Amino acid sequence: MTRTFSEPHGLTKRCVEPLMTITAESGMVCPQSGEWEIIGVVSTTAVFAEGQVMPEYYGRKVLWMLIRAG
Repeated sequence: MTRTFSEPHGLTKRCVEPLMTITAESGMVCPQSGEWEIIGVVSTTAVFAEGQVMPEYYGRKVLWMLIRAG
């Protein structure tokens, strides 16, 4: 996220806030709706709704990372 602040004499200053990484393991409740990607050797994406249980991938527990809030 980028924010712009007004400085004296009409100048502007941009401040870029660091992005917060949101992750959830298989079996946990999804903390935020959006598109999620598996972290690790296997790479796949899926869309989950907040409150949904994060799934396993082919019977294995995985770590999911939010890549696009929705």
